[in-house]
Amino acid sequence: MYKIGLLKHNFWLTQVSDVSCYPKSYLNEVLKLQGTTLFAANGSHIKTFGSKLLSLDLGLQGKLQWPFVIADITKPIIGADFLQQFGLLVDLKKRCLLDPITNLKCMGRADFSEIPNVKTISGNSEYHELLNRYKGITKLNSTFPKAIKHNTLHFIPTSGPPVTARARRLHPAQLKVAKQEFEYMLDKGICRPSRSNWKAHFIWSLKVKQTGDLQEIIGRLTE
Repeated sequence: MYKIGLLKHNFWLTQVSDVSCYPKSYLNEVLKLQGTTLFAANGSHIKTFGSKLLSLDLGLQGKLQWPFVIADITKPIIGADFLQQFGLLVDLKKRCLLDPITNLKCMGRADFSEIPNVKTISGNSEYHELLNRYKGITKLNSTFPKAIKHNTLHFIPTSGPPVTARARRLHPAQLKVAKQEFEYMLDKGICRPSRSNWKAHFIWSLKVKQTGDLQEIIGRLTE
């Protein structure tokens, strides 16, 4: 989180919070509990008490008016809704809030805070549980899976004149290198199988390093 101290109170800026909030304790008013409930990152509930229109002077493009949710929190939070509305950018390296239209900056400082990131949707819903159960759907694998857990077959459709080639065996060491390299490149999206009838065959050779060691390499393809 970043702390902005140009205002009457220190505002905490976080892009992770869905909405901007203002502490109930900062207002000397009798507020009625509302039906809307916000959620912290740990799933705990945050009570809300309506909203209040605040005018913030960050030294960017005049005073910025935005309705802040009055919530049972300890510090005011500028969330993603505020940043999106006014088109403000967070520069993490320079630790400032940037207005891309005027190129004006509002400096802040990074600090640790126990203030919760406010969410409008609970992370304990049945949909979140479903995604947690099947994490592989939303995460990219850095390495090719060792065990195949499905019966899906990969094939290359061919059309046009038939392509023929004399069957030949690769050296076991060369075959191992080829499989590892292409599994890695396919997994990373670096390459894909060619559907051309004129795709080149693999060419294998032994390359001598300057140190005198032998290194197995893959010959280049024409496509």
